[in-house]
Amino acid sequence: MNIMTLRNAAFGGLALLLAACGQGPEATGFITENLPPPEGAEIEDGDVPRDDAGRPFQYGLLGETLPAFSVTMPDGAEITDQDIRGQWMIVDFWGLWCPDCIVDARHVDALYAAVQDEEALGMLSIHSPPNPNRINDAFGRWESLEAYTEETGYGGHSAVDSDASAIDAFDLPWVPMYFLVDPEGTIRGFRSGLATAGDEPVETFLSEVREVIEAG
Repeated sequence: MNIMTLRNAAFGGLALLLAACGQGPEATGFITENLPPPEGAEIEDGDVPRDDAGRPFQYGLLGETLPAFSVTMPDGAEITDQDIRGQWMIVDFWGLWCPDCIVDARHVDALYAAVQDEEALGMLSIHSPPNPNRINDAFGRWESLEAYTEETGYGGHSAVDSDASAIDAFDLPWVPMYFLVDPEGTIRGFRSGLATAGDEPVETFLSEVREVIEAG
């Protein structure tokens, strides 16, 4: 979901339909460089180029050191940007206020389980409100992340960005967002959704991640 404009559901549904009908280029892959936008991308002053559904073709922190942040794990432990350095990491942001995140939820849990078998890779999933001005919207129709997990079985591994400071620091153009971070803390790639990654979204994404890791 484009959290800069928070387009309404009707427009979003129409945009997705147009994208599915081939009305323009799609930013649904794993992006590792901020290349010039393809012909047909939506470009507005002060924003990144986007596809018809609003997904970004670029990200301002791609190739940069991940920002300082602090989030809380389910057991109450604090995790910071310094704690995840030293290994390759997938970091994803999502929220129960975000319809696309709800669609991705089962894939995220499958991804988290798959990463446990990857020797060179870890994962940190972060649940966040839309922004610091919308803290009360964090959990959508659920009272808490725990209530959602109890109902669906998803999201129990997620850290919580309770004050939206982490999502604010990352300055996200879309949610959900999935980042690959190298051991030095550099953001090496991003994907704006898993549900758009084909019939085997988890394996597709992990294959893309492994390719970058193997290239060093």
